[in-house]
Amino acid sequence: MARRETGERQTRRVQGAGRAVVLVAAGGRLRGQARPKARTGEAEGVRRNDAKGMVRAELVVDKAGPGLPRFEEPGKTRVRRRRYKDLSGLTLFDETRKPRLPLTADKNGSGLALIEETGTARAELAADETGAGRALAAAHGKPRARLRVVKGGPAVALFDEKGKVLRSLP
Repeated sequence: MARRETGERQTRRVQGAGRAVVLVAAGGRLRGQARPKARTGEAEGVRRNDAKGMVRAELVVDKAGPGLPRFEEPGKTRVRRRRYKDLSGLTLFDETRKPRLPLTADKNGSGLALIEETGTARAELAADETGAGRALAAAHGKPRARLRVVKGGPAVALFDEKGKVLRSLP
């Protein structure tokens, strides 16, 4: 019986040592698969292609600053992220590549415009340190109604087709 217990103890020790060797070897293998060191490079642009080789996104730097356009079809930008000096922007384009929804922000405030097919901004929403407001424009682009909330309270103005104030509160 004692001989059997001694044999079992030795078997357990050998198995334990075997497990330890496997764990150490696996740990060394995993450490060897650490993330590769980051590499930097210089380029005027970087493109990402889909499986068919079509450009779907690119990082560009031009006179207007860095930009990140995304494409549905080659050459047809649908979304563009842009930074120029202190201004950041995100613009959504329609299928003809006309800007339809620009969103901008800088240290003074932010704004959003809804632009119709002709390129006229028909609705705008803006906020800055003085307050927030909304403007609605006619087809010619001149404002017809404006609502603004400032430190002194709300203000409403209605305009005629030439831009002259018809009514305002307060």
